[in-house]
Amino acid sequence: MSIHDEGEPPRRSLKQTLTAAAFVLFTIWTVKQIAFPVFDICDDCKGTGALSCGAPGCVNGKVPCPASCLKKDDPNWQRLVVEGHDPDELWMRYYDDDGGMHAWAQDHIGELIEKVDGHWVDKGTCPVCHGTGWAPCPVCHGGKACPRCDGTGKLRHWGFF
Repeated sequence: MSIHDEGEPPRRSLKQTLTAAAFVLFTIWTVKQIAFPVFDICDDCKGTGALSCGAPGCVNGKVPCPASCLKKDDPNWQRLVVEGHDPDELWMRYYDDDGGMHAWAQDHIGELIEKVDGHWVDKGTCPVCHGTGWAPCPVCHGGKACPRCDGTGKLRHWGFF
């Protein structure tokens, strides 16, 4: 004869209940990790997927653009009083052969500024760096993949949240 009535299901012990709950939570976590993976930016390569090869100026497989495009870290930015513009806006001055002056503000960073027939002109987005200010390193061509993230720039986040 059984301790339980015929209509009553057998009771589980606390250990069995906790084991079942842990299994369900683990299953939910596993499905979430597989179906909805979360990625963090790789700290070693700063999300670029490449490391410096050690060549002068190489940073994550890139070097400062060798073209004459406007770059944020150029040293000659200065404040100019220009009507219709913020007085704190920074400008880069260029002097023509005839003594005339042109200036471009920082909202033109990444644009190629070249002298044509003695006058400075904006040629649009730099064809070398595509407006980023950085070009592939001539030594490694950005090809030294980060070993930590296998060149993806991202690391899988295996967290609970």
